[in-house]
Amino acid sequence: MNNKRDYLVILSDVVSACNEGRGVTHIMMASGLNYMQVRRYLREAINKKFVRVVDSKSRNLYMATARGLEFIKIIKDLGGLISGNFVGCSASSVAPVPLDIADMLENSKSSKRGKLDLYACILFQALTPISLTVLCNKCFMNRINCVGIVKELVGINLLKKYGGSSDKRIKALYGITNKGLCYLHNYMKVIMLLRP
Repeated sequence: MNNKRDYLVILSDVVSACNEGRGVTHIMMASGLNYMQVRRYLREAINKKFVRVVDSKSRNLYMATARGLEFIKIIKDLGGLISGNFVGCSASSVAPVPLDIADMLENSKSSKRGKLDLYACILFQALTPISLTVLCNKCFMNRINCVGIVKELVGINLLKKYGGSSDKRIKALYGITNKGLCYLHNYMKVIMLLRP
């Protein structure tokens, strides 16, 4: 996998840069984006009601909304789960994952999908133990990328590898962990916020 920033992380960075009512130049510097990219992400953030425009005497300023601040927090929580720095979620506090996740699966086919989306797709498919081949197919991924992400998920304890099944062709099955459920729960909050 490449080290490109995830679409959701970039959107969060732009919203975060608007925390105190900022202009485009400040947002560009804080997010590491060029002018055209910032304008595009600001349009999206405004459409999703994460940011609002505040008229100043000489120029427009952009201010994060309460919805935008919630979005930033959830993205940080997802990053914390990945890095191992998030402890605010236990298995008993995670609500069951809703099964009406057509948005998430559609997002997993999108050209904007990033690592956060791929993680969620794999974790959702692994709610019941699943083989690597089936997992790759259901997440619309080539095997090399899928294997890499599955290894990452196992390494950060979001996914667990089980021994093989009764079918000799299947060497291992993969299932979601409690920490993975927490990730999926937070990801679903993001999907709900992204809806118009």
